[in-house]
Amino acid sequence: MNFNRLHEIEFNLRLQITTFIAAAALVTPMFTNIRVYEYFGLTAAGGIKILYLAIGAGCFAAFAIRAWGAAYLSSYVVMARDANQDKLIVAGPFRFVRNPLYFGDILGATAIACALPAEGFVIMTAPLALHSYLLARYEEKKMLLKYGEGYAEFLAGVNRLMPSLKPYRHSGYEEFIKKYSPDWPDAIMSNVYFAGIGAAFIAAAFAGDSRASMERCVYIYSAAALAAWSVFYMIYYHPKHFAGDGKTTDTADKLKKEE
Repeated sequence: MNFNRLHEIEFNLRLQITTFIAAAALVTPMFTNIRVYEYFGLTAAGGIKILYLAIGAGCFAAFAIRAWGAAYLSSYVVMARDANQDKLIVAGPFRFVRNPLYFGDILGATAIACALPAEGFVIMTAPLALHSYLLARYEEKKMLLKYGEGYAEFLAGVNRLMPSLKPYRHSGYEEFIKKYSPDWPDAIMSNVYFAGIGAAFIAAAFAGDSRASMERCVYIYSAAALAAWSVFYMIYYHPKHFAGDGKTTDTADKLKKEE
């Protein structure tokens, strides 16, 4: 069996796989009325409100981490079908963890899963963690072949998915920060959906007076936020910032300057 080919297919379909995992977890409340937090004695509305506020904070943290990383990668690289990172990034969140976007996904998904039944929690977290691990391994092999000793140093100095409290200073750090600057508008717009979900949980904590009403608010507010983001991103932002060859206009301009 050609495992390299399987990993390549998994990477190409990573967005669809992640969406499927999330969808499978989010339908579990249709089949059981017990939430994972109830196993820990959290049943009063006041306690659930605090939990929802914490989940919202977790989603905002996931948004911040993903946006910070995407600001250096560009949305073109994040959304590309193949592992084609056009530079070795050794600044920003990459000084703390090799794969900040995958870490952000795991953090945000774990936060959301805390509001689901136990089955939904397991479906949301375990497959996504494994999926992120396999994706990271695949990308790292590609990057090692492309950047050689520079990436080998990066592998040795920075953890794969567990952030370090101490930032690593790569030998190419000074040169990198002189050559590249983060693209914040692109990064924020392409990852703001996590902030929308976080805002939905926080709003539900204040709007609802029972578990049922808070859950209803989360679904309504999240759906509205995701719909608004999708319409704006696909109709306005996506065509404006992507060139015909699949690269963002900003990325294309940078590549031309380098040439």
